[in-house]
Amino acid sequence: MANELETLCSEVLAARSAKDELKSQLAAADKELSKLEASLATLIGAEDGNKISHEGFTFSATSTVNWKTVKDGKDKLLQLLKQGAPELVKESVNSATLSAFLRKNESTLDDSNPEWWTSAKNCLERSEKQSLSVRKGKKK
Repeated sequence: MANELETLCSEVLAARSAKDELKSQLAAADKELSKLEASLATLIGAEDGNKISHEGFTFSATSTVNWKTVKDGKDKLLQLLKQGAPELVKESVNSATLSAFLRKNESTLDDSNPEWWTSAKNCLERSEKQSLSVRKGKKK
């Protein structure tokens, strides 16, 4: 049994190492592809028509504008949107925050059984997953 455990541990470490190498290669390829696509989009955007055909493919350049909230502007923006565009503002609960709250308080809620908990529990799906943690040992 100990031999099998050691073999599996070695295989897990080797597979993780191979995965990390592939991730590194993929990241480098993604970076290079992004540079090439940006260069091509710039050149195509300078052409009339913003479109070119090559080897059976059509390449086109488009421009999109995205907005995001500045670091300290979220509260003020929400207040202003509630006044100016209330249909955009929805109440929500961050799923990670909800999950952390339930992990921390599940047994307390089950024990004390507050009025709202039974109904709320019917709206939730609980799952549990086993995972393996591997950490590099300290050097001696």
